[in-house]
Amino acid sequence: MIGFPQAVRPGLTTLGPQWNAARSTHHRIAWLARESSKPARSQVERWTVQASPQWSLEHLKDDPARVQAKLLRAFSEVTGIRATPSQIEIRRWTHARTMMPLGQSALWDDDAQLGLCGDWCLGHRLEDAFISGLELALAAIDVAHSNKAFS
Repeated sequence: MIGFPQAVRPGLTTLGPQWNAARSTHHRIAWLARESSKPARSQVERWTVQASPQWSLEHLKDDPARVQAKLLRAFSEVTGIRATPSQIEIRRWTHARTMMPLGQSALWDDDAQLGLCGDWCLGHRLEDAFISGLELALAAIDVAHSNKAFS
């Protein structure tokens, strides 16, 4: 997470590119999102930057300051933002991305009346988690209705 509080000035709507999120082909960065573009968020220019899985694996044991410097340089190359951020938070989230999804939207155990869902069922994005949860909820409603019909 990179923050630029100094970018909040009258007449300055955004710092850098005019897009708010992107998948990246840069070898260090897989995904970028402008957090301040989301509804009901602070006007402080903030970005979430996710390193690519391959680059992350190669640099897992690197010094955090070195990782931070390399990712900041890559962020600058992708966005054109050359300003120095006043806020930086770096996390090594080693299990952030599902490498092999389940391949179905959810799991349901009819005997236990228990379901499991999550991004890991369909992929690794927030949207995958939403679809998984929605499909499980719809399946549970169907089960509840069919059980009422036979009781």
